[in-house]
Amino acid sequence: MVNLSKTEIEEKYQDYKIESFASNEVVLAQEKQGNCGEHYKVKDKQGQVAIYKLLEDGTEEEIEVTGITTEYLPETDKITMEKGILVNGKQNLNQLIEDFE
Repeated sequence: MVNLSKTEIEEKYQDYKIESFASNEVVLAQEKQGNCGEHYKVKDKQGQVAIYKLLEDGTEEEIEVTGITTEYLPETDKITMEKGILVNGKQNLNQLIEDFE
């Protein structure tokens, strides 16, 4: 990209949006459909908190049954666990699991 004008970069990288353009830095961005690989669903599985990874095709892959029982969770948590709680990112997932322990 060295020595290219903004117009030349726009023509060369048509699938990208130029976020910023300066003599020493060009920032390009592109939006893609799908998930980043860190989307999870936490739900009840036979009385225990289970973690599922959401895959690109929309299916769920069970990755862990935590051993944490849902029996002592508040009623509101039990109700949301029936459908599943969507979580983005491992840090948020770990925090949610800690809250249930």
